[in-house]
Amino acid sequence: MEVYYRKVLLLWHYLLNKPQMTRKFIQFIYNYHLFSILCGLGIIFLCLIRIPLQENPIQIPNFDKVVHFTMYLLLGGAYLFESTHKRTSSMLWIYTKNLIYCGIMAGSIELAQMYLTSYRSGEWLDWWFGLAGAFTSCVVAVLIRLAFRSRGR
Repeated sequence: MEVYYRKVLLLWHYLLNKPQMTRKFIQFIYNYHLFSILCGLGIIFLCLIRIPLQENPIQIPNFDKVVHFTMYLLLGGAYLFESTHKRTSSMLWIYTKNLIYCGIMAGSIELAQMYLTSYRSGEWLDWWFGLAGAFTSCVVAVLIRLAFRSRGR
């Protein structure tokens, strides 16, 4: 078993010391939006799994809305991060695609929770919070771009 870990570490060391290979791997992730696709699949998984009942003395009202907001904030941020490096279209179109992508995904997940599962309930307020998270990711991206532009980078 120790030999296996040593080989994995040697391979990892080899890959990290080859900047051209690392650059190609990162470029592959950016070109095909793999990180945002993985985030989207993770959101689908988290929204459709059965959650076991737990005895939890702490009750936070509307905690699921905060979770939906955060999930789509991170998904929108990942999509925008990958899209801004390509620069094949205007930034307004990239922000619009982000809102459309997150909105369709949030709506389809709510419909799947409503009609495909018996242990989840789909609420349209979750959809609105998903859109709010996606919109907030666009606002944060604009603020980051303005901050870097003012520094001359």
